Amino acid sequence: AARRFRRRLPGGARPGFLLGDGTGCGKGRCIAALILDQWNRGARRHVWISATADLYSDAIRDLQDLGASIPCASLSRVRAYGALDTMHNNPEVKKLGKNCEGVLFLTYAMLVSARSKGVEAQSDPSLSRFGQVQTWLTQAREMEGGLICFDEAHKAKNLDQNTKGARLVDELQRGCPNYAVLYASATGATEVGHMQYMSRLGLWCDNYHAFAANESEGDASGAAADAERPPFEDFDRFRSLVSRGGMPAMELVAMQLKSMGALSCRSLAFTGTSFELATVRLDTTARAQYDASCELWRDIRRMLDLAINQGIARKHARGEFWAAQQRFYKG
Repeated sequence: AARRFRRRLPGGARPGFLLGDGTGCGKGRCIAALILDQWNRGARRHVWISATADLYSDAIRDLQDLGASIPCASLSRVRAYGALDTMHNNPEVKKLGKNCEGVLFLTYAMLVSARSKGVEAQSDPSLSRFGQVQTWLTQAREMEGGLICFDEAHKAKNLDQNTKGARLVDELQRGCPNYAVLYASATGATEVGHMQYMSRLGLWCDNYHAFAANESEGDASGAAADAERPPFEDFDRFRSLVSRGGMPAMELVAMQLKSMGALSCRSLAFTGTSFELATVRLDTTARAQYDASCELWRDIRRMLDLAINQGIARKHARGEFWAAQQRFYKG
């Protein structure tokens, strides 16, 4: 992946890499290693987008385990809107140092949040989180950008349905052509229709002229001129051909990506492993505690439904309720 990031796509944008390793292979550690590699090459601003805010501590742990002393900040803890470079007194932004450089962690839900609706507000850092992220990345001092990592990248799979999250993932890649892109997902390439947001893999020529328009002349354009042209003119042609071929065609896509140096797809071996079923019997205290927790969540749901029916709470609060309940029992 690090070697691929040193190249350019035909339109001038830096390429992407699909990290498709299975569960338990250490995708977080790989992400941290690639950020460290880019940091050592002089790139000082990186974005790590993941599924939940709870993974922020895991991201910091992965970086620290590699001995990387790279500053990290969570966008969810930056309560205010506005350009991050101007928030010198914000406690969370201060973690990035006086030059506001390091790793900015956020979730896909945070990426789509905004004060105001509309296309005009989308790129305004004072009105949207997307605007904050994009402005922070494009105002980097160095010409060569860092790494944009889409952890759990399958969250953006519905670009064809024009969901806001998928659309902003696509827009972030288009707006930051000088940044390398890492797609990390164990299920990222299971269906061809879900690959549309992976525009930096170099399989199709979608909007490469738009990328080239944002590039300055010089070394980058020279590298782009030497790059091989992708095999498909656009994503629709790619999807049409692969869909007709079914699963064998998807396997050929994976082979093509591997031959391009754009895919890693490892899994843990089960050689020598064994398992057994263990029945854990709960004592009276544990049963009472579990029953009490069920009663608590049932009461909370009853009160939430009442608040929604009376217009006190928003309807999507039910989603937040179920997410909180899952975190409760999982913890």
